[in-house]
Amino acid sequence: MKISVNGAAAMIGRKLVRASCGHGIRVHIEHELSNRPPERT
Repeated sequence: MKISVNGAAAMIGRKLVRASCGHGIRVHIEHELSNRPPERT
């Protein structure tokens, strides 16, 4: 039984969006940005 990578990614993405309701994504993005050194692009 073979599951496509895109299909699995879409399923995981939908679950993450549903669980976070948008708020978790915003916090995650802010966390990622704050962890990145400003001199690196």
